[in-house]
Parts: sequence; C-alpha cells; structure tokens
Amino acid sequence: PVIPPSISNLNKLYHLDLSNNGLTSTIPAAMGTMTELSYLFLAQNPFDASQQVPPFLENLTELRELSLKSTRLSGTLPQNL
Repeated sequence: PVIPPSISNLNKLYHLDLSNNGLTSTIPAAMGTMTELSYLFLAQNPFDASQQVPPFLENLTELRELSLKSTRLSGTLPQNL
C-alpha cells in the first residue's frame, strides 16, 4: 500500500492516522503542504529502511504530535519539532 500524493488535497485535515497499514512506499513530499496537520501518526509501517525521516515535516508548523515508532525510517527530526 502507498500514500497517494493527492492526500495533500486534504489541506484542512488536522488529524491523520495511517498507523499499522503496511505502508512500504515513500512518504509523499506533497504532505508538506498539509499545514493544518496537528497530529500525524505513521507508526508501525514497514517503510523502506533506506528512507529518511521526511524533511517536509519542518513545514508542518501546527504539528503537536508525531508518531514514527517502528517505521525503520532513519535520520533526524527537524529542529522545530
């Protein structure tokens, strides 16, 4: 299963929980335009181990809670989180 880039059309969405959905593809950079997101849960998805924590997270200035537990993503979180 994949997260379609068109998810960014939901630009007023403030809570997105895609945890435990078997997602393995790249997290679309288009999600960086979802600036109303306060809660983003992507935990327990077996994303490709070579995938980095998405840099677009720094654009999500309203983000209050983020879960990337058990995702195999590597790298560091943006400093504003």
